[in-house]
Amino acid sequence: MNHLFAPTTKRVTSCLILLLVGLVSLPFVSVLSSGGGKVLSYRAGDVAQQFYAYRSFIHEEFRNGRFPLWNPYILSGTNFHGEGQPALLYPPTWLFSFLSPETAINWYFYAHSLLLALALFFYLRELGLTKESSFLGSLIFAISSVPILRIYPGHLPNYPALALAPLFLLFWEKFLTRGGVRPLLLLSLVYACLILSGHAQSLLYFSIFFLFYSMWTIAAGKGTGRKTKRTLALIASLSLGILLASAHLLPAWDFAQNSFRQRMTYEFCSQFSYAPENFLTLLYPSLFGDHARTPYWGRNNLWEMTAYLGVIPLVFAGLGAFFSKHPRKVCFLAAAVFFSLLALGGHTPLFYLLYKFVPLFDKFRGNSKYITIVVFSLSTLAAFGFELLFSKQEGRANKALPPLKKIFKTGMGISLALALFSILFFWILSDSRTWNSFVQWRYDRGETIERSILKDEKGFGLAQKTARESIALTGLLALGIALYFGFSASKKLEDLPAAKWLLLSGILADSFLFGAKYYVSFPIREIQPPREIVETLSQEKNLFRVMAPSLSPNTFMLSKIESVEGYVGNVADRYNRFINRAQGIPEERLQTYARVAQYNSPWKLLNVLYVILPSTTAIQNSPLQRWISSEGLTVYQSHEFIPRVYFPKRIQFVGTSGEALALATQEGFDPRDLTILEDRERAGQRIEYGESPPNFQVLKYASSEILLQVQSSEPRLIVVANSFDPNWKISIDGRKAGGAFPANYVLQGFSIPGGNHLLSIFFSPDSLKAGFFLSAVGFLVWVLWWVRSKPRPNE
Repeated sequence: MNHLFAPTTKRVTSCLILLLVGLVSLPFVSVLSSGGGKVLSYRAGDVAQQFYAYRSFIHEEFRNGRFPLWNPYILSGTNFHGEGQPALLYPPTWLFSFLSPETAINWYFYAHSLLLALALFFYLRELGLTKESSFLGSLIFAISSVPILRIYPGHLPNYPALALAPLFLLFWEKFLTRGGVRPLLLLSLVYACLILSGHAQSLLYFSIFFLFYSMWTIAAGKGTGRKTKRTLALIASLSLGILLASAHLLPAWDFAQNSFRQRMTYEFCSQFSYAPENFLTLLYPSLFGDHARTPYWGRNNLWEMTAYLGVIPLVFAGLGAFFSKHPRKVCFLAAAVFFSLLALGGHTPLFYLLYKFVPLFDKFRGNSKYITIVVFSLSTLAAFGFELLFSKQEGRANKALPPLKKIFKTGMGISLALALFSILFFWILSDSRTWNSFVQWRYDRGETIERSILKDEKGFGLAQKTARESIALTGLLALGIALYFGFSASKKLEDLPAAKWLLLSGILADSFLFGAKYYVSFPIREIQPPREIVETLSQEKNLFRVMAPSLSPNTFMLSKIESVEGYVGNVADRYNRFINRAQGIPEERLQTYARVAQYNSPWKLLNVLYVILPSTTAIQNSPLQRWISSEGLTVYQSHEFIPRVYFPKRIQFVGTSGEALALATQEGFDPRDLTILEDRERAGQRIEYGESPPNFQVLKYASSEILLQVQSSEPRLIVVANSFDPNWKISIDGRKAGGAFPANYVLQGFSIPGGNHLLSIFFSPDSLKAGFFLSAVGFLVWVLWWVRSKPRPNE
């Protein structure tokens, strides 16, 4: 096997690529060969709670030839495409949408994992690194905590950015070294895909990283004229990428203007900042528990607070930072420091300044996600460290570098220091009083997400055992790498290719011990709603919604039953305020995981007919009547049920949306009798209609269109109990007649004339039309530019 690392072997590149593909593929083999029925991530993660339902909906809509603009099954209806995370226009979404949802999700993770590893390999090769250094550098990041702890919690929309980042850097480096237009055009495609992949926060963070890297490399170049041209080329390429992705970007921006993202407080945005003590996870990844076998007792969530690339790679990253003369070394060192500072978020004064004065920093929480870029930078520095070893033996190392023996001795010193620190830390935490103080100190910092271990004797002891094992493993690996450097420095490891295999074995063993427990899957049957209840509800002929506080908010999407709850990335502001006010919590609280605690009178506005509760729940003095029970759940029917479409008897105008919300959520409010409209100029006025309601028939009810035949003796207001969105419009007898306006604060209202009319109420965002037009223009520009450009040599 040693010949694989021999630099004179012509097959070395293809062998290393195959080995890289094999190692990255290995953790996916089990689930990909299972024959379906299982999906990657743990049972309570985002795939189970949110994205499996999304993919099921996309699969069904695409199979029937429909583009799913509106999702009627959660949050009383919500803007599906505008929310962003469904990533409807991202090419892999199309490619995998015709597979079963679970198969599509598994292949989505796997395909991006392969792309990540291969793109990083070729990027490092473009930087001039040896094949071996590029192989190890790409492998380190591919099996680090970053991708593993995105798969485990099921962060489907976050994942593509990890693969697209090295691809972006690859094409940018090709442009810098070879010139030409085509690398810029490919770069624009990568940036468009990053936008289309649907995770706005990843787009922002990686855009900052791309600008940081690009401007650093431009500044490091020679010649003012060349720097100007490269800057303009970068701007043109990114602008073209934005133009190509306009069909996603404009609807997302449009929806954001009507969502809670417009009023996010500093306290909210500073949530999930990277905890300073969690930098210890660079050395001891399970110090605060591993979540899989031991309760996680660190701040926030394990996957947001862990930064681990391995002990051996970390030592080599130190060597790369200290000795490497590569022109990109300082850039990645600066990136590791700068993005660590950004990851700390609310723990530093910097984030407050960014929140107050820099656009978009007031739209997201979870600054800890910057740690992804820190681990990426350290992985690249590790590749530079390996390059010191491999290039020296090829006889082409920088002559300014010290002798290999000095590098080995420095590596041995770093490793021994790490081993001694681990021994000391292990000894300190072995003392029960010190351990108790350490755990108590952690909980005093707050930001607890998981269940506390302070009063859990079993969990408390297990956490100490796991922490000690993690420290001991790091100490042993540090001693092992110290021995490796020591023997290499004394020239006792004469068979250096075999020694390199020892490095690879150590890296893989470390990664396996850390990551194997996180490549889990669960059967999809576990997240399906109870079959008997679904079959019974499906027989209901009325349009209705359910409320099920104890079940996953998106679960009824899987059975095409509409719900007032939901788990999404972005919630319409009016709906968010209404669901808060209706259950007696502060209306300004922001909820991406929109759960309902109990049934209250205001829920009748949202067409709630059935409430599903655990059978042990006691119901007293309630308008709910017990109907059926199954699998530990009881279905109650509401006597306050209000139809999906109705004509109110009276209208009252109020001057502000706050007044409308207060009136609509009052106990005893009947929207069929009185509907609240907002109009400052007509505030206080009322309109009384006749006692006889119009005759109407619902001819069609689809996700994005309602067709009605209405006969009315006078102009009337029609109310549709769907969540308000200004992009809903109405046409009367085939002629457009305006858009929706808020009725009872949270619903859709439309004015119609008297007479017999065919009404079409449909969801049609103008931003989508403009976006598709701009994307078409961008595609035409891209194609013409590509055709007219001439490929450079070796391009």
